[in-house]
Amino acid sequence: MVNKVFRALSEIKYTKTGLIGLILLLVLVVIALITPLLPLPDPQSTDFQPFLPPSKDHPMGTDNLGRDIFSRVLWGTRTSLLVGLVAAGLSAIIGVLVGGVAGYYGGTIDDILSRITEIFLVIPGFFLALLVVSIFGSSLLNIMIVLGLLIWPSNARLMRAQALSLKEREFIQALRVAGVSDLRIVLRHIIPNGIQPIIANTFLQMAGAIITEAGLSFIGLGDPNVVSWGKMIYEGQIYITTYWWVPIFPGVFLVLTVLALNLLGDGLLTLLNPKLRRAIGVS
Repeated sequence: MVNKVFRALSEIKYTKTGLIGLILLLVLVVIALITPLLPLPDPQSTDFQPFLPPSKDHPMGTDNLGRDIFSRVLWGTRTSLLVGLVAAGLSAIIGVLVGGVAGYYGGTIDDILSRITEIFLVIPGFFLALLVVSIFGSSLLNIMIVLGLLIWPSNARLMRAQALSLKEREFIQALRVAGVSDLRIVLRHIIPNGIQPIIANTFLQMAGAIITEAGLSFIGLGDPNVVSWGKMIYEGQIYITTYWWVPIFPGVFLVLTVLALNLLGDGLLTLLNPKLRRAIGVS
């Protein structure tokens, strides 16, 4: 399964938009990884003069409390990518298991799991996340778990469609005749061979999770103990006409991150289409 992920990413060079997305994402990942190693001011420290414009000492200026925006933006990169990765990862795990089981077994099991999936699909995700976070707390862990539990249905539907097709293949029928257990068939053969659409969808879901977390932080329901781009934008929006750098820099990074993930996800979806693969010269 891991090999399929790396193979998909290695083929992304054949799609221009996907390659741009991958490069942008890799830059953001590097930023997130090296941020703790850089000699940056404490992102929560208010030791500096408020509203300092971008300069050599403060490349992105300072905010209304005298906090270094460059430091906060870089630390916010870690927060956003972590939220996207955990939420989309949890969604992928739940989705492939539910969809794989539903598609493989069919019948009553498929009906029950499909109805559950449809219920989650019609729930307004952002408002349910808002409700759950307001009740159980706005820690970053709670936010990531809630988002992951809300966005899995699309993965389940993709995996179910793959399982319905794969279970009729000759090699699956041969495994059944050989007495291989259903659990082993689903986990070792159905899911690994049907994972490609979920890989592409995972990057798109990462973008959605990052936007939702930023939205929760924007309305004051984010984790107050971590740096969030959404909260930075909210705190700086009233200064947009006077101290433009306060909301602009976190906003730019948020847009670039979401753009990178969407371009990469769209590029991977292109590679899943046989006609488009041939059109761009991929065998």
